[in-house]
Amino acid sequence: DIYLDDSVQHRRFSDDLVSMEAKKDALKMLSIPWLCQPVDVTLDALFLELDTQWQAFDEELRSGQLKHLEFDSEKQTLTWHRPKADKDKLLQQGFYAKLQARDIADVFRFVNEQCHFLSAMTPLQPRYAKKVADEDSLMAVIIAQAMNHGNFNMAETSDIPYHVLEATHQQHLRPATLIAANDKISHFISTLPIFPYYSIDMDVLYGSVDGQKFAAANPTLKARYSRKYFGKDRGVVTYTLLANHVALQTELLGANQHESYWVFDICYNNTSDIVPTVITGDMHSINMANFAILYWFGMNLAPRFTNLQAQLKHLYCGPGQERYANFLIQPAGQIDRHLITSEKANMDHIAATLGLKEMSQSILMRKICTFFLFLGRKAMDHWHVPDLDLRQIPSKLYEFELNIFFTFSAKERTLSMRAAKISTAWRSPADWLLYMADRTFMQI
Repeated sequence: DIYLDDSVQHRRFSDDLVSMEAKKDALKMLSIPWLCQPVDVTLDALFLELDTQWQAFDEELRSGQLKHLEFDSEKQTLTWHRPKADKDKLLQQGFYAKLQARDIADVFRFVNEQCHFLSAMTPLQPRYAKKVADEDSLMAVIIAQAMNHGNFNMAETSDIPYHVLEATHQQHLRPATLIAANDKISHFISTLPIFPYYSIDMDVLYGSVDGQKFAAANPTLKARYSRKYFGKDRGVVTYTLLANHVALQTELLGANQHESYWVFDICYNNTSDIVPTVITGDMHSINMANFAILYWFGMNLAPRFTNLQAQLKHLYCGPGQERYANFLIQPAGQIDRHLITSEKANMDHIAATLGLKEMSQSILMRKICTFFLFLGRKAMDHWHVPDLDLRQIPSKLYEFELNIFFTFSAKERTLSMRAAKISTAWRSPADWLLYMADRTFMQI
């Protein structure tokens, strides 16, 4: 192996793992599902569920009960059709036509009255703070940063002096306070009666992860070249976790970094009270370890596969592959149970390291995917093809792309709203907070 002892990202894989004995008490408090029961009990339940799904899928496919799936017996191909959604434009236009336009400052005040999110904007030096920032200054600074106006332009168009805005910005606006304010808003949204009805399934809370690329005007530490997205320029990626149109967490990545390494990181470090149990994403959310590791921690990954036929080559069965010889869709192979049980100690070590958060989970995920090339079959076998609810996953990804968000006119300097096919990601934490305030106002 090639490694660097003095490096954080390139040291030996074993150096990143924590001591199981030293952290025994801490691991008991975490209650990681994978570590709470014997591996044989877990595997028995999973293999039984997998076999039941294979049997039910073949029977339903033969009987024609799966209306959203079509099997070509001559070409031996399987295709699925997404159920057509109700596209009643008159109904949508009639609903939104009843909503009155509101000034963004009024939206901020209304949301703050409901959940007091501005109280989370504490000063950087509370002991030596000469004056407590008023709500108008905080709202003005947040809007100025989110709209990319800047404090100077905001001071010229408002009755708040520039030095007050600048002092408020330096003292109160930082990632920690913005995240705390966002958590207050998201918690309040989760208590609203209408919140569950935004989900495609009342019994399951889906979360979506996706990234949006932004070109960097000035070179920064994370700005990287990407010919596909930026041409000859450099840029960054804002990676966001969304649930029921509520932004829960965001990370700033380099354009050269694979988004799948941050799926577990962004889900496990979610600080809000909204905790999705099923995570959806595009093909960039898939790697060799995400399916299994999310399952270890009580979550499930259900990505949107662009090519169903290609994914059938990765579907495996339990012991006794010969029992599936007459199935219309046959397993590509058999899962090696002995390999899983023999590596239980190593998997426990990895799960403990990820759960204790003593290092960046994304770094460990990258090493797992690039180092353990012999890792077992993807756990996606359990997210089976016949589930009609899972066929709704594209609508959760489309939730990213059809959210109402704020754009800015450089000439008119006015705030407008548009529904466009864009990804819900944020130029800055203030932009994120501005979006959350709007979502709260809309749901109330």
